[in-house]
Amino acid sequence: MLSNGFRVYSNQNIINTLTSMISSGRLYHAFLLYGAKGLGKKTIAEYMAAKLLCENADYSPCGKCKSCKMILDSAHPDVNLITKETNSKAFSVDYLRQLTIDAYILPNEGDKKIYIIADCDTMPPLSQNILLKLIEEPPENTYFVFTASSNAVFIPTVLSRVLSFGVCEASEADCRKAIEDKGIKDKSRIDEAVEAFGSNIGMCLDFLQNDELAKAVALAKIITDAMISASEYQLLKCLYSLEGKRELSKTVISLLSAVLRDAAAIRLGNDELIGCYKTGSDALSKQISLRQAYQLYRQFSTTDERIDGNANSSLNIANLCAQIKKII
Repeated sequence: MLSNGFRVYSNQNIINTLTSMISSGRLYHAFLLYGAKGLGKKTIAEYMAAKLLCENADYSPCGKCKSCKMILDSAHPDVNLITKETNSKAFSVDYLRQLTIDAYILPNEGDKKIYIIADCDTMPPLSQNILLKLIEEPPENTYFVFTASSNAVFIPTVLSRVLSFGVCEASEADCRKAIEDKGIKDKSRIDEAVEAFGSNIGMCLDFLQNDELAKAVALAKIITDAMISASEYQLLKCLYSLEGKRELSKTVISLLSAVLRDAAAIRLGNDELIGCYKTGSDALSKQISLRQAYQLYRQFSTTDERIDGNANSSLNIANLCAQIKKII
C-alpha cells in the first residue's frame, strides 16, 4: 500500500515493473490490466497515470504536486478515463476513430497524455482493430491502459502489442486495511464481507456499502440452503421475492452460479473457491452429484439469458422453480 494519496493494495509486482521501466527509459505505450471485478484495476491504472505525470522527479507519485492532486480529484485534463458507464458509445467505431485523432493532439497540462480504457469485455473486434494501429505506432507522448476481466477478450494482434498484467486479490490483511481506510470499523461486518468475497477489496466494499448486494448475498444463501434441504416452500418464497426486480435477480443468479461452481469444485477436490457462501457450497456438494451441479448451473445461465431477453418475470421464476425441483 502507498500512503501518498494513491492507495494500491498488494500487486506490488506491477508497481515494481512500472518503476523499473520508467527508470530504464524502456516504457511500453500500451498496458493491459486484467482480473475479476473489484480487484482494483482502475485504481492501479490511475496510479500508473500519476507516476507518469508526477512533477516530483525523486519520488513519484508524490501525491502533493499539482498533477497528482488533479489526478486524485479526477480532474487532470491529460488523463482520460473511458468506460461504458460514463459513455454508452465508448467502444463504438465512431468514438474510437475520434479518439485516434485526439491522441495526436499535444497534452494540455503536462508532457504526456494517458487514456484509461476500462471494462473492455464488450469491446467488439472491429473496435479493437481501430485501436490497433494507434497502439502499433503510438504518439511519443501518449500512453494507453486497458482493463478487462480477462485477456481473452482481446484479439491476438492487440494482445501482442500490449504489456499484460494479471491483477490478483490483495492479501487478507491488506483487504481488511483497505476497508478500514474507507472508514468502516465494524469488525463483524468486515468479517462478513471477507467471508463472502475473500480478499476482493472492491466486492467487499460494495457488499458493505451497497444494500442491494448485501440483500442479494442473503437471498443467495437462503436459496442455497433451500436446495440443500430440498425445501420447495423456501425456494418458491425466495425466488418469487425477485419478481419484477431485474438487476437483483441477475445478481442473485450470478452469486448462485458461483456457489454451484464451488460445489462442483469441492467434489473434484479443488479448494480454490470463488462463491459468496463457501460453507453452503460444501454442504451442497454432499447433497448433489456433479451432473446435478452442472444441470443447475445451466439452468441458472438459461434464466439469466431470459432475463436479458425481457422474458415474462412470473413465468421465468415459475420455470426456474420447476427445473430446480426436477433436478434435485
